[in-house]
Amino acid sequence: MGGEYTIRGTVTTPAGPAGGVVVEAVDADFGPDDSLATTTTDDDGRYELRVDPADAGGVLEGDPEPYLRVSHGDRTQQIEVPSRSGSTIELDIELGPGGTDGETRSVADGSGAQLAPGSGGGSTGMQRPRHGMMDHRGMENVPRDPSYPGRGRFGRMFPNLAPATHDDEFLQEMGLPGNVLEETPDAPVGDSDTVPAGFVFLGQFIDHDITLDPLSSLSKQADPDALRNFRTARLDLDSLYGAGPEAQPFLYRQDDSEKFLLGENDAGERADLPRNSEGTALIGDMRNDENLVLSQLQQAMLRFHNRVVDWLRERRDEEEVFEEAQQLVRWHYQWIVLHEYLPTVCQGPAVDAALDGRELFTVDTGQEAYMPVEFAGAVYRFGHSQARFKYKINDDFGTGKLFGPPGDDDALSTGFEPVPAEKVVDWHHFFEFDTGEPQMAREIDPKVAPDLLELPFIGASDHESWERSLASRNLVRGKRLQLPSGPAVARRLGREPISHSDTGFDEVVDANGSPGDHEEPLWYYTLAEASETTGGERLGPVGSQVVAEVLVGLVDADPRSFRSIQPNWTPTLPTPVSGASDDYQMADLLAFALDYDE
Repeated sequence: MGGEYTIRGTVTTPAGPAGGVVVEAVDADFGPDDSLATTTTDDDGRYELRVDPADAGGVLEGDPEPYLRVSHGDRTQQIEVPSRSGSTIELDIELGPGGTDGETRSVADGSGAQLAPGSGGGSTGMQRPRHGMMDHRGMENVPRDPSYPGRGRFGRMFPNLAPATHDDEFLQEMGLPGNVLEETPDAPVGDSDTVPAGFVFLGQFIDHDITLDPLSSLSKQADPDALRNFRTARLDLDSLYGAGPEAQPFLYRQDDSEKFLLGENDAGERADLPRNSEGTALIGDMRNDENLVLSQLQQAMLRFHNRVVDWLRERRDEEEVFEEAQQLVRWHYQWIVLHEYLPTVCQGPAVDAALDGRELFTVDTGQEAYMPVEFAGAVYRFGHSQARFKYKINDDFGTGKLFGPPGDDDALSTGFEPVPAEKVVDWHHFFEFDTGEPQMAREIDPKVAPDLLELPFIGASDHESWERSLASRNLVRGKRLQLPSGPAVARRLGREPISHSDTGFDEVVDANGSPGDHEEPLWYYTLAEASETTGGERLGPVGSQVVAEVLVGLVDADPRSFRSIQPNWTPTLPTPVSGASDDYQMADLLAFALDYDE
């Protein structure tokens, strides 16, 4: 569509100009739509948006398909943006009666723009932001410049390494069902001996805390027109707290704004996320409602904050304790990430080295931390290999697939829907408590559960087969992000790369033909290295160093983290499971938050 351009006009209803209407320019994608610009109409119903086409499209999304999303009252409607011949599109919009009913249409330029397919308000036509499906704004536009890291939202840990040049068709085919990356029931990947299944979802929760959700209410915290600051690259739980009780009061209780609002399930238990009348979760990041287990983890974290508020009030005889509670919640969460999660998924020497000092991710306290594309686009996606076929969520309901299409009785959830009482997660099945044995994650290796190679929430008739495979998407994304190969990263870290035969890449090439660049893609190499060097129990040396340095670095760069303010701090909340403050773990947090009797 060329360079930057302006969309402007007037929004009206039959009663006259419509002030206070939110108008957002959006690029329609087969994944979550990209938000391009947002404004609110003035008292005369006027709006003006400045759009940069470079923000649209995306590496996997094709040509830009702009439309306007118009939000008024409890209704969200969509209108296609007509083609333009100059730098400005004049587009007047007429809403139905009261702004909540009827169609939205263009009345200015005769373009005949109509509602986009699937629109019409409510949650019915919304495209939900699924984990691993997103192309974050700014992620595709990172230059190969050694001086770039730290200056923008995304950067490169290895700016001097040349990008791998694999063939796109090879990468697409490599991740298809029935190919060499598929885990099969006849030859399942073994369970880990050391990693409870809950750490897969904790890793997903961490990812959502530090990476962008363009549909989140927090997606434009600083400059809405720049590719910067869309989600704080910090472990500060902005995905939980949103913008706080003053800016986003709908996340908090009306009778006690120090606490989060909780939702009731069908048995009247406060064991679900708060939801609106259509079942949409009212949370800081809607991705944390994408599957039942993650949704329940978000709910547990809400309850953890509320429990900390009560705990402080009992000891301070004060009502206003929000800021202190928020700091305690953040610090205990950061402690778990650094002292439980990292040692669980990474090799110990890499974690210790990162805590002592970092070689690659060298941002310092108070600097604007960037998100390395090698981490976000490849290495940290190792959790896709750890996912199981099915999960046991509690003793009464039993076991089910993590997700499935509507009507799939074998699925725990379709995602983004209320959690009934019979499906409330018992965390004893996911983390190590004093009683019971948790189910374990799968070993990390270049095999992926079949459900992730044929995602049920992507229509088969609308997309190519490879677009339904999370593995294919990961591989193609790495190519489009111009990531270096896995062996190239290994050599940069002074390590001898694992041979093609030991990584299984020779088998991949035999099955799929010439790959172009014969070295393993970084995501694949991360999985193969873990399998070859640790038996799949943890990441290998390359993956461990990248993950440990980034997560430790994000904490160190945060001027409000415990390592910045009080480096020798240890957890102060009760430890009903571990019994020791310096051994504080996720089971302690959950037992305290949910009143488990350990």
